[in-house]
Amino acid sequence: MIARDLITEPDILDMETYGDPGMITGLLKSGSFVRENQPVFEVIQAFADLKTKAIPVLSENNQYLGTVTLEKLVRSLARITSVETKGGIIVLEVNTRDYSLSHLAQIVEANDARVLSAYITSFPEPSRLEVTLKVNTQEIGPILQTFDRYGYTVKASYSNQDAYTETIRERYDALMNFLNI
Repeated sequence: MIARDLITEPDILDMETYGDPGMITGLLKSGSFVRENQPVFEVIQAFADLKTKAIPVLSENNQYLGTVTLEKLVRSLARITSVETKGGIIVLEVNTRDYSLSHLAQIVEANDARVLSAYITSFPEPSRLEVTLKVNTQEIGPILQTFDRYGYTVKASYSNQDAYTETIRERYDALMNFLNI
């Protein structure tokens, strides 16, 4: 992928005053920078549109304040999505008409857990959504069972407890096979 030019070489060569950061802001192409208080989702979109690893940040009066790097953005996303916090992840497939974040949160909270973050992925067909929930517990079995009772489709789940539960299941199956011999 080729990054879109934020400032072209001819623009820089035509500058009359070198070393003045204010001059640079006048040369930036429209949409090739972000504002200091711009929401993180718009900054993500700017990175996607520009296909770059750094984007200049301007104040409301067009003063250059610094840059946002791709690394800083990823760290920010990790904090926003509670990646650093231990817990389980549940991925649900939901009909658009049945989607209610408050109902999903009620189910999680009824199982003595809390939703740390949630995000939605849209499908090409408008009748379906994929909802990903990060919860504050790794013991997500009871939550999964409750979602199943309410008719939700659990597409995937991730937890450190999953490996432990699978080991217990394998041992149980081995015991049942032994008893049947």
